[in-house]
Amino acid sequence: SRSLPTRVEGLPRVKQVTTSDLISACVCCKGRAFVWGTVADTPPIWAPKLVDSCGPNRQISVGLSHLCLVSEAGEVYTWGENFSGQLGLGDTRFRSAPCKVAVGGLLP
Repeated sequence: SRSLPTRVEGLPRVKQVTTSDLISACVCCKGRAFVWGTVADTPPIWAPKLVDSCGPNRQISVGLSHLCLVSEAGEVYTWGENFSGQLGLGDTRFRSAPCKVAVGGLLP
């Protein structure tokens, strides 16, 4: 824990960052997404780790123990805890890697 802001080493220029109690994530200017911290019961990620197979990316968001990523193509990917179906994948199973969400129509 640090009382002053500290630069996160190893990241290219960042255009968007998000954080929760346990997870931090960002999207860099060239669309690469990185994650660090603890996602559910997985081992901690101590330094930014590249998120594979989704890019280039537009935006990332984190919940208490899950993540949501939007690609430049408008595709939505989610992963992490899924106790209440918050990943939008039609079940309540944990996902350790990003899974593409089938986005339907608008709610009435």
